[in-house]
Amino acid sequence: MDIVVNAAGTSVCGPIAEFTDAEFDRVFDVNAKGTFFVLREAANRITDGGRIVDLSTVGTVRGDAGIGPYAGSKAAGEQLVTALAEELGERDVRVNTVSPGVTDTDGLIMSDETVERMVDQTPLGRRGRRLTSRMWSHSSSVTPDGG
Repeated sequence: MDIVVNAAGTSVCGPIAEFTDAEFDRVFDVNAKGTFFVLREAANRITDGGRIVDLSTVGTVRGDAGIGPYAGSKAAGEQLVTALAEELGERDVRVNTVSPGVTDTDGLIMSDETVERMVDQTPLGRRGRRLTSRMWSHSSSVTPDGG
């Protein structure tokens, strides 16, 4: 296997004080545990020189009211990616996270208020669209760090 892309995820949003145990378990089961399982299998199957990519969210660095548990579950995945990149570096396997902003997908279930607040923080002032991320990306930062 030369490349693995983990694009699975779920979005459960709401104020932390109102978040149920079931909602917390669901978002962490899919986004944190699911990412762990994909990365573990990828580490055991990827060929030397391969690539592993995990999709996260800009919410892990920007944050906003109503996305705390979701962003926390995605941040856990980012830390797993960082650790795995170190573990597989000797095999020339590159492991990276891609963290898009608010994008129109069937999985976007944030409140309209939260979405609009996050969109207002973007340079282009609009949501991303599927299959057009290259056209949507603006004022992005890529850090070439030898990995």
